Amino acid sequence: MKKLLRRIAVSLGLLIAAFYVAALGYLRLNENAGAFVGADLEAEARLTVTGRGAVPWDTVRVTTEDGIGILLLESRLAEAPEAPWVIYFYGRAGRLADEKGFAMYELFRSVGLSVLAVEYRGYGASEKTQPTEAGIYADARAAWRHLAEVQGVPASRLVLYGYSLGGAVAIQLATEIFPAGLITEGAFASAAAWVHVHYPYLPTAVAGLVMRNRFENLEKARSLSLPWLLFHGRRDSITPFSHAEALARSTAGVRRLVPLEAGHEDAVEVEGDRMKSALKEFIGELFGLDHAS
Repeated sequence: MKKLLRRIAVSLGLLIAAFYVAALGYLRLNENAGAFVGADLEAEARLTVTGRGAVPWDTVRVTTEDGIGILLLESRLAEAPEAPWVIYFYGRAGRLADEKGFAMYELFRSVGLSVLAVEYRGYGASEKTQPTEAGIYADARAAWRHLAEVQGVPASRLVLYGYSLGGAVAIQLATEIFPAGLITEGAFASAAAWVHVHYPYLPTAVAGLVMRNRFENLEKARSLSLPWLLFHGRRDSITPFSHAEALARSTAGVRRLVPLEAGHEDAVEVEGDRMKSALKEFIGELFGLDHAS
């Protein structure tokens, strides 16, 4: 009987091990497709405006430090040429000129910010090459260089805003250039922690062993000491609200966590007025603005 039980235990152990090996292999093979779901390497390289496009905007192409051409969208406040700027980074399924993007550009302008937005490599009208964590960080640096060198904007007149995956990009750039402030919406603690939410049988530590795109936001948050505004939906089933709480607890900077009665993708539609009020207050404190409408 003991031998039989031992054999059953060994067999179960082997089955569990085989399951984990298969799951980790699947994660490894499909990691990029899941992390950068909006990238389309076969699509025509052009800017497709799917949003309302109600704000004035121009586009410019820049080259990254690793030689990749990306597209930027500029929407400058003509009536306030000295206005501070925001660099906006969208989520993994976003595009530079989609409905969400233009809603955000309108929101930023309404609180007194000129806007620069980034189309990641492999997305939309940027160069068709596979995006990676390191690659989209390089895209962010290229956008910042353009703003600093061409527009003459110092980091002290800049805030970074990252939505979802874009939160990881904004957090990384914030550790490098020290802007006046950081804003995230629906940001996650790390890629491995996000995977654990959707695949509970894969512990965060185990998933992290095989992932190439790690996006260690929580670890980086500990080194940030700047003002940080965090938006997060309480009904967010993509990235749970607990991720925002963990990020807010970890940063040494002045942080304000704004819970929204929204999910992951509908915050502006559902809580636009509350977001505008919080943004106006945050931007006003950073730059002494009283004129934002």
